[in-house]
Amino acid sequence: MRTMPTEPPDYTSICMEDTIMTESSITVDLRRIERGKLKGFADVTLSSELGEVTIKDFKVFQNEGEQPHVAFPTTSFVKNGTPTYKPLFDASPSLARQITQAILSRYAASA
Repeated sequence: MRTMPTEPPDYTSICMEDTIMTESSITVDLRRIERGKLKGFADVTLSSELGEVTIKDFKVFQNEGEQPHVAFPTTSFVKNGTPTYKPLFDASPSLARQITQAILSRYAASA
């Protein structure tokens, strides 16, 4: 029979170590399409010494005569009969800018 510890584990040292990230990178996998204003989908992999996480389904939109822009992944649901969209994750403003720039750079390079 397995016994439960009487005190919760101390994660302080683990958490303190995990907050130190010295090197990181952003990799973009872009799939171009031509569907009106929708110009492509991107998956973004964030890598650090802690490992990797991939966030899927960013969208690249471009209106006629305008610069392209990036929409972050969302989920949708109906609330009181109205479609509602909710972001799938939050990022700091700095990280959001870096992700957006990486996607737009990849989009420009794939033209």
